[in-house]
Amino acid sequence: MSGDFSKSECQQCFQSVQGVADQLKDFQQIFEKLVASVGEINKMVSVVRDISSKTDLLALNASIEAARAGQAGRGFAVVAYEVARLAEKTGESIQNVEGISDELEETMGDLSEKLKSALSGLNRMEMNTKNLSAAIAPLYDNAS
Repeated sequence: MSGDFSKSECQQCFQSVQGVADQLKDFQQIFEKLVASVGEINKMVSVVRDISSKTDLLALNASIEAARAGQAGRGFAVVAYEVARLAEKTGESIQNVEGISDELEETMGDLSEKLKSALSGLNRMEMNTKNLSAAIAPLYDNAS
């Protein structure tokens, strides 16, 4: 069978396809860990958003109490103002992180679909290669 695939070349082809399939499956596991990490980040962002909201409310309450205290509460009013600004900056930063997180989730969703499609195609290729290898094995066995 000169010029044709030898039995070992056919086996190497099958092993190559199987190797790529294994690597893609490893990639999928890593990707799933990444998805879980993004979910954890989103939970933390939610906690920070809650803290920011509560801080802003506390600053508002502190400003009201400082106003009630009149001149004696002026120093406290400055602190309340700074706390309110800090809560505002935190809220803005959270919005930025949420925007990036949303983009990341969307990109990961797209990547997940592509990965599923690639795995499906590779599984078909692996099966076809296995079937081809099994189909032509008798030819090599008879040629020996």
